[in-house]
Amino acid sequence: MRHYFKSFTASGAVLTAVNHGLYIDDEVEFESSDLPAGLYEHTSSIRYYVVKNGLTEDTFGVATSKRGTVVTTTDAGTSPTYRKVNHDAISPLGDTSDGKQSGVV
Repeated sequence: MRHYFKSFTASGAVLTAVNHGLYIDDEVEFESSDLPAGLYEHTSSIRYYVVKNGLTEDTFGVATSKRGTVVTTTDAGTSPTYRKVNHDAISPLGDTSDGKQSGVV
């Protein structure tokens, strides 16, 4: 399945995109001529992963490693977009029996 770039807004460590459909550990990439400071375009070697901190139906945070420290943006950027790269992740509402971090609580 091909994922298309979608708009989001940024404020500190919280990225907002209504009904984003992302899960913990989903890899995402960003694109914009002016991304929020702290995020880099998908053409860089930096990878971003959705983390539990701040994950709701409409908000999410990212880290540069799975379950890593949340990236904090320092400005909103101009017309930033994101897309999901994969779907090797934990359900946002699911319960795991293997001791992994669960989704939205």
